[in-house]
Amino acid sequence: MTIGPTISEMKKAVRTIFTSRHDVHAVFGFGSYFRGELYCDVDILVVFEPQCDPLLPRYYELRGDLEALGERLGVLFDLTVLTEREFAERPLRDMDSLVEIAR
Repeated sequence: MTIGPTISEMKKAVRTIFTSRHDVHAVFGFGSYFRGELYCDVDILVVFEPQCDPLLPRYYELRGDLEALGERLGVLFDLTVLTEREFAERPLRDMDSLVEIAR
């Protein structure tokens, strides 16, 4: 699948979900969509502040928000969530090519 919003439009749309969230440290895009390749879904990485606990309810809330946004945009989202400590350990293969969406 290659038809859909541009990267700039995608970043703007995803950013709207996170503008009022104080528990989020940063949001990044990664994967085939953000490399401009054929894609099946849009990979989003959310890095939570250290004091954000528990993470599971926040994960499900964000997943629901992204599902609703995906319905509007005609795309599927794949959500990855890390704490700041986990993020500092650079666990993703695409760490060097993350596309910043929000900080």
